[in-house]
Amino acid sequence: MAQAAVLQAQLVRVMALHGLSRNAVLVSAGCGEFLVPSLLTTTDAPAPRCVRYTDAVAKAAPGLADRVQVCAPSVAVGVAMAMAMAPG
Repeated sequence: MAQAAVLQAQLVRVMALHGLSRNAVLVSAGCGEFLVPSLLTTTDAPAPRCVRYTDAVAKAAPGLADRVQVCAPSVAVGVAMAMAMAPG
């Protein structure tokens, strides 16, 4: 199975698992974020709106936007780990 087909199958699975409707907004981030819009248009699942992390969430400065976009998933994992390890 081609990589795009595997990604598409996982996207459809997660959307169904969480009951995402056409009103959902997906936030794309990471080095493969450019794939998300094409994966959404080729699925049989509802096609929610897709926004880039740097445009919708971080609102990064133009000179940093590409770096922030690629690093966003790593930052999210680091924050989650720090929260999980915090006392209390």
